[in-house]
Amino acid sequence: MLDFYDIKDPNAKSFVDHVINACAEHGVKFIAERDDEHSECRGSFGDYDKELKIFLVPDIWLDVLVHEYSHMEQWLERSPIFLAKYRRRMDPTSVVDNWLNGHDYADSTLDACFRMVKELELDCEKRAVENIKKWNLPINVKRYTKCAIAYIHYYDYTREYRNRCSNVPYENENVIKSIKADFSTMNLDVHNRKIVQLIHENANSN
Repeated sequence: MLDFYDIKDPNAKSFVDHVINACAEHGVKFIAERDDEHSECRGSFGDYDKELKIFLVPDIWLDVLVHEYSHMEQWLERSPIFLAKYRRRMDPTSVVDNWLNGHDYADSTLDACFRMVKELELDCEKRAVENIKKWNLPINVKRYTKCAIAYIHYYDYTREYRNRCSNVPYENENVIKSIKADFSTMNLDVHNRKIVQLIHENANSN
């Protein structure tokens, strides 16, 4: 468990306190765990189980917390993007996860659900950048934006290759340096072939 008294930056400490208090206020379980098993999952927010969880990966745990809290904000605000269902009954994130785990769907369903997930994540990342600025967190906004865009393009990679790579793109310098730190350049309906290929080339590199 993270010892919050060891957080040196006062703005980061204030933000962590805010997240913990917001979770308590809205009945969300807050979990911060050591990453002893080096999980590929850095964190999550679940509205069904009402749980915000992060793994304490050195150097990036605060980035992850901002991201997952921003998903929580989507939920609290009842954002249409967060609540959206495909054909009113299918959760797009579950469809993507199920397909990557071997369940088959029609291409039209997959294309629609991947598009919805990318829209969800783009909205979340924009919120995250605003939270970084609002709380004056010790996070490089330009680099965070590049990593966020790489993460969204990662869904194009998984759609094309049906694979979760072990070297996630937002931690790969070859991918990050090829991206412009500008959300306005994102076109969610078009796969960026250059970035997808870079993710593929670096998918399992160390």
